[in-house]
Amino acid sequence: MNNAIEFFSEVENKLPVENIKYDDICAWQFLRQSYREKYTNTSISSSNINKNKFKIFKNIYLIISIFKKSFRGFFNYYKQKKYILFTSQINEKVIEGKISDKFSHHLIKYLKDELLIFQIPSSGSKIKKKSDYYYSACVSSWTMYLRCLPEIVYNLLPFSKFKLQGQNILNEIEKKLNIKVNYKFKTVLFFAFYRRFLKYFKKNKNLKCIFIECYMGIIHQSAIYAAKKCGIISIELQHGIISKAHLGYIVPQKIGRDSFPDYLFTFGDYVKDVLKNSFINNKNIIPTGSYYLEYLGNNKNIFNNSYDYCNSLHKSYQKLVAVTGQVTIDRQLLEIIRVAALTLPEIVFLYIPRKYNEHYKALKLPQNMIICENFGFYELIQFCDLHATVYSTCALESVFFGIPNILYNLNNLSRYYYQEILDNENYTRYCDDMQSFIDTVNNWNLPSKEEVKSYSVKFYEPESEKKLVNSLKTILNHT
Repeated sequence: MNNAIEFFSEVENKLPVENIKYDDICAWQFLRQSYREKYTNTSISSSNINKNKFKIFKNIYLIISIFKKSFRGFFNYYKQKKYILFTSQINEKVIEGKISDKFSHHLIKYLKDELLIFQIPSSGSKIKKKSDYYYSACVSSWTMYLRCLPEIVYNLLPFSKFKLQGQNILNEIEKKLNIKVNYKFKTVLFFAFYRRFLKYFKKNKNLKCIFIECYMGIIHQSAIYAAKKCGIISIELQHGIISKAHLGYIVPQKIGRDSFPDYLFTFGDYVKDVLKNSFINNKNIIPTGSYYLEYLGNNKNIFNNSYDYCNSLHKSYQKLVAVTGQVTIDRQLLEIIRVAALTLPEIVFLYIPRKYNEHYKALKLPQNMIICENFGFYELIQFCDLHATVYSTCALESVFFGIPNILYNLNNLSRYYYQEILDNENYTRYCDDMQSFIDTVNNWNLPSKEEVKSYSVKFYEPESEKKLVNSLKTILNHT
């Protein structure tokens, strides 16, 4: 797998991607995300057979869904705010009694009514009552599709003046990577959104700063580009693992920085070493910790149900192993854990899928392998003994709660993503085969939770709320 990722990087660096341009901006800045995502997911996943089956119906459903979910907070779009946060509905969690954003809650608390939230809707998630939310002003990010629809349609017509330079380079990239991306559509979207944001930001005379949870994506990158044109600061909030294997953050210098954020607020200081001379200026990488993890660690009582559940399992089993699944390798990991559970009947494996699906109910699994439907990673991890995964971000979060990791090095993914970061075998162990995994689960003399938590400081800066507020004040006062 690492060879596949390295191959993408090699193709990107050897070909003149800086010559792929539209309107004098290097279009590879935002197109590379679509190519990277499609190529790496195809390389990792073993479940791509028939993935295009019913594609037309999925596209129709997507169009209907975008239309319906574009109207949330439609009139909030016109509110004049000093700050805008771009995030996603999948980040919603109950914090301090109300629905908030797990990556941005301390920011929401601090900025209060001066903040407008642009939120990408999540399929299957419902919008609750306004009184259930911690924040007051939110608008669907998909409103941009509606507002840009005439321009998008016009530029996709055969007689439009749309002209993307370097299409021959994109065709060569697709040939080398053996994938297809609708780069014309992606480019049309980017510039339609960019021009809309440009007008929008210019009308918002008081707007000082935009915050982005995950810069990657057409809407977020077009907003960053428009913000730069207006002299507005852009700050990304770390949302997941950042390592040298994450090509979204290992960016070729030659493609420019128009659609990348000015600052990056990270969980910990380690990111500076990872992103040296790559993503953004190293001095603009500022560790501010994770408010949500601190909140959970300080409020275990909110998980009484999951505590009771794990406590009951501890009465029947020697160890509880939380296993976090990932969509790309779900089938392989399920089989690995099934075999381990059959071999180790005195240990229970709690499999936590990225997204629960009804097909799990049809699986024939041993009694000591449980697919968790009602409890997620955050609800369970503090009450387990071990955490196992392939390359999920939960490997970092696990040590924050004092739980050591076993990383099953499927297709070399674990070592490629994590070996330079989680490099202490006292707290994280890598297993390259089934027997090694079984032996480690069964025989590891685990360190104390306090010891593991102490180690996690390198990944999560403490006092996150204080660090974020002070960092934000410094940036705004010097611009």
